[in-house]
Amino acid sequence: MSAIQIKVGILGLQGNFLEHMNALSKFNVDSIKIIRKEDLQLIDALIIPGGESTTISTIALSMDLMDSIRAFISSKKPVWGTCAGLIMLSEFIDGNSEIKTFGGLSVIVQRNYFGSQLNSAIRTVNIHDKDLGKDQIKAIFIRAPVIKSILNSPLTSIKILGTLESGEIVAVRQGNILATCFHPELSDDDTVFHEYFFNMIKESK
Repeated sequence: MSAIQIKVGILGLQGNFLEHMNALSKFNVDSIKIIRKEDLQLIDALIIPGGESTTISTIALSMDLMDSIRAFISSKKPVWGTCAGLIMLSEFIDGNSEIKTFGGLSVIVQRNYFGSQLNSAIRTVNIHDKDLGKDQIKAIFIRAPVIKSILNSPLTSIKILGTLESGEIVAVRQGNILATCFHPELSDDDTVFHEYFFNMIKESK
């Protein structure tokens, strides 16, 4: 679609990396699975997919990936976290100080906000950024977190991209970081967030 050569890495420790690859292919974007810190040198952007945040954190620590991913985030290259990926990007997890996160996103997040797997559902998300091209989307929430609060500081500039009808914040952008509580990669007919991330990458080149 674009003459710009783009390669996106998808953290492949655990979670929905194949689904993200399939969604990105609709924009003719090359993607690779990231399992070693050396792989990060090959990519223009990184997606941290859904899965289980405790598992992702444990594996990242055991494979010596934590500091390298933190450095990638600090480099201002685009990074997107979905569901557990959002948790891993958060600075703080409400009620849990044991999970080591990559950080970078100035929010407090609550894990499993809606309950167990049985409470997974498709929910309406109100969109607050015209660049996404829609006023609402139907999004898939699976053991999903929500953003409980945004940490305000002179250096923090977070844009709220999506909220539920009941007001919970479920999608944000902070500079080079995109974060969604839901799973856009599982919505076969709606790739608005993948297109938004694709445009973030193009703008960063």
